Amino acid sequence: MTAGVKLYNGNRQVLVDDTYQNLALSSVINMGADKGAWSWDSSTVDFSYQGNIPVLVYGLGDINNRLYVAKTKQQTDGSYGVKYVQAPADKVNKSCVFYVFDNPQNAIINGQAALKIYNPNTGQLTFDSRLKHLQILGEIYDGMPIDPSRKYGVLLRSKLGFHYEWISKVSGGKWYVDEYWRSDLIWIEGSVIRVGRALVRERHNWYWLSTGNPSPSLSYDYPQLATPLLVDLTLI
Repeated sequence: MTAGVKLYNGNRQVLVDDTYQNLALSSVINMGADKGAWSWDSSTVDFSYQGNIPVLVYGLGDINNRLYVAKTKQQTDGSYGVKYVQAPADKVNKSCVFYVFDNPQNAIINGQAALKIYNPNTGQLTFDSRLKHLQILGEIYDGMPIDPSRKYGVLLRSKLGFHYEWISKVSGGKWYVDEYWRSDLIWIEGSVIRVGRALVRERHNWYWLSTGNPSPSLSYDYPQLATPLLVDLTLI
């Protein structure tokens, strides 16, 4: 029998062993209020991060600092590009923090280790007591109770659900088009998590009728494919 290491909790669930790697904090990205650029009549912000199997978590704020992460895509250089919008859509960039979790080999490590465990087959680090591991508390829902003294974040498994509306009208020889993007957003309100829809982007244009044929008004609902997860960031 091959010797190995397994650490269990009180329910006999394996927390740590010598072959499995738990994701740990690899970088913290502080986006200041001066970051970002104007686009589509709304304040959008772009940044990128790197890693082997990185997982992105954003810090959860109050109703005045809600985020809609519009896009996360791997780029040609191997990094991951992120585009996000803050709500309400008041064209003001507020400070926010993103956390990247990755393999232990890429993690932030400070101080002296009390315990380190390596994979006996590959020699790779699988556990280090100095690591700040990803702590998932469960799936987020509106009215979810929390401890307001702790710090929380959101891990998106898919885009949040959103509604798109195209309003078309003709007046005075002109064709007017108003576009609105409303997304399901997540925020903290006292001792509970709230989930609600808010305007995150809008665009307004007009055209001379001679330049094209007006399209009818329309709207679409894009459902959320996977429920976001609540992450405890208190110890980070």
